[in-house]
Amino acid sequence: MVYDFVIQALCGIAAFQEGPDGQPQLVQNIVVDKVTALTVSQAATAALFERTRTGNGQHISISMLDTGINFMGTEYADTGMLDQSIRRPASGIGGSSYQTRATTDGHVVLNLNTVSTWERMKEAFRDCGWANDPRWDDYQERQRGIKEFAAQVEASLATMPTREVVTRLRANDLPGSQVLSMAEIHEDAQVVHSNSFLSEWDSGTGLGKMRVPRAAPQFHTTPLRDPGPTPGLGEHTMEVLTELGYSVREVSQLENAGVLGPVHRREKSQRARM
Repeated sequence: MVYDFVIQALCGIAAFQEGPDGQPQLVQNIVVDKVTALTVSQAATAALFERTRTGNGQHISISMLDTGINFMGTEYADTGMLDQSIRRPASGIGGSSYQTRATTDGHVVLNLNTVSTWERMKEAFRDCGWANDPRWDDYQERQRGIKEFAAQVEASLATMPTREVVTRLRANDLPGSQVLSMAEIHEDAQVVHSNSFLSEWDSGTGLGKMRVPRAAPQFHTTPLRDPGPTPGLGEHTMEVLTELGYSVREVSQLENAGVLGPVHRREKSQRARM
């Protein structure tokens, strides 16, 4: 049996997800499960395309571990896997450069050490001491002293509300954002503008309404329809078995024998009327 967190540990994700204390961390999300699903979808689409060209089908083998390793391919190259002196993981994209920074009322993310944005960064925070320290004007110096530099930036941010920090970033065309909680995401201006969430659905479970994100790919010629709530457990048992050629009596026998598991109540009532 394969678990996402095991693959995260084996393929390098945990090592690159280095925390402030230098310890490896797991991504708090089943990221390899999801990437594997996307890889399967992409592979199946490619195989179907090949079948339209040649008429030949084929078997596809995909493992979660291979998917995880492939997903981390760029990071392997960055650390010099074939060199005797391998650089520490998280020396580039991770580590001190990829951290959330606390404000007076939340957290933000921003880019500390990109050459092309440094002058705008100084302008955005010109009233902060570190923005006027000549040491940090040199990229290599910022890189060598990234922990000290980051600590100075964080001390400044900790005195500002989130809205002020984001306003400074936007005014100077800098990459960055507030950190949204799960309860706030659907209210974000860009999310609302993009209609990124479908309408609220009654979950049908007695647990209330659920908010579901729309499909990421948007097909302009053949737009996807709102699929509606996920069917309840056993909700379409009758339809599926009937389509496969089973009679109502046969389905009833299977249900009584415990073969089918739960059958949706609406289906039962419909069967009783047949």
